[in-house]
Amino acid sequence: MATDGSSIQIGALLRQDATGAWHQATLAGRPYTLRILRPDLADSEEARLVFEQELRRIERLQHPALLRVHRVGRGAPRPWLLTDPIEGPTLHDAVSEGGPLALAEARALAGSLHAALRYLDGRRQVHAAPWPTQFVQVEGRWVLPTFRAIRARDGLKNLKRRTNAHEAWTPPEHAPDHPARLAPEPWIAWAVGTLLRVTAGEAPEVMGAVERLCDPDPARRPHGERAVTAALAGEGTGPAAGSRPAAPVPQRKRRPGRRG
Repeated sequence: MATDGSSIQIGALLRQDATGAWHQATLAGRPYTLRILRPDLADSEEARLVFEQELRRIERLQHPALLRVHRVGRGAPRPWLLTDPIEGPTLHDAVSEGGPLALAEARALAGSLHAALRYLDGRRQVHAAPWPTQFVQVEGRWVLPTFRAIRARDGLKNLKRRTNAHEAWTPPEHAPDHPARLAPEPWIAWAVGTLLRVTAGEAPEVMGAVERLCDPDPARRPHGERAVTAALAGEGTGPAAGSRPAAPVPQRKRRPGRRG
């Protein structure tokens, strides 16, 4: 491991994916997660390139709702990154076992996710798995890991050609045979609405917002930061919300003695 990581104590293996292994780790007595290139791929230039691309996408992300990267090592024998710990139950686990969050907390968490996705959008990036099963708790707050999940904004459409590991959460247009392409705006709305639905437990107070944000037709979901924020606040979700009476059309006055 690189010199600046020599004091990291590596613990048990948590899981592996196509390129990396995730380990428990400690540094100065504090828990972390170490993500490191798998040992069997140490001599693979292709695997190193993929791992390096991931490092570049996530190492400088700074948002309170996104898992923080604390250290990075790019040298031999294997590249690695040190993040906040990802152990413990996910948000979905916690809600399934403990019940819905308080309504204010559920709204705040959905707003936090929305802010994080807008932050990524400002960097021309998108999160490919912003689902309740991915959130983990770090120092009392729910954060979203970014391992293998950050894509270029215009690359979201490519997910339609890949196996969907999160089918229960993704919008209908993720299906390969759906005519609509995957696009960032309806994707963001769906993610925010899904999180609100799960954490609020289908509370009547938020169902109007959830229905708007998770409309099966991506074209009908709120588009843009203001529209999603308004939907979260419950605007435009009532039976007459969002509709305005037609403005009266001024009638031209007829002059005396003039026809038509």
